[in-house]
Amino acid sequence: MSWTAPRTWVDGEVVRARYFNEGVRDNMRALVGVYAEILTSETTTSTVFTNLATVGPSVGIAITGGFNSADEFTVFFGCHAQNDTAAGVANMGLDVSGPTATAANDTNRCFTRSTATAAKTSIIWGTKFESLDAGGYTLTAKYKVSAGTGTFLRRFVLAYPTGPGAV
Repeated sequence: MSWTAPRTWVDGEVVRARYFNEGVRDNMRALVGVYAEILTSETTTSTVFTNLATVGPSVGIAITGGFNSADEFTVFFGCHAQNDTAAGVANMGLDVSGPTATAANDTNRCFTRSTATAAKTSIIWGTKFESLDAGGYTLTAKYKVSAGTGTFLRRFVLAYPTGPGAV
């Protein structure tokens, strides 16, 4: 469901369930984001974006409008990460499946560059998905390293609508 302009009430008007549900309940639902997290520490040596042993986290979103509509989502994702190789990079990206699909890539990723003795580093990235075709989407976190072994924990994805056609 999407955001609708709230009704302008007049004195003495009877509140009907239909109007209340549309103007209050449904609009509140349209403003709420979706969140997923995985706390488990897991590793990869892959130099291309891949799943960890526990896939994700991932969230589902729905776009009700279409291309060039006002539908958009702002997404934040991140984790604690490190790479065991000096100057090694640990990366987290988002794979977007749905009508306007995009594989995890180096453009929309968060990363940290480590030394061999570095403690885990918190990394976070925010991005906006705009002008998506109508339909259901799944945003799934993927991981890779430049070399060595990357360790990832406390992984999360948060998506919330920032346009009137997003749910």
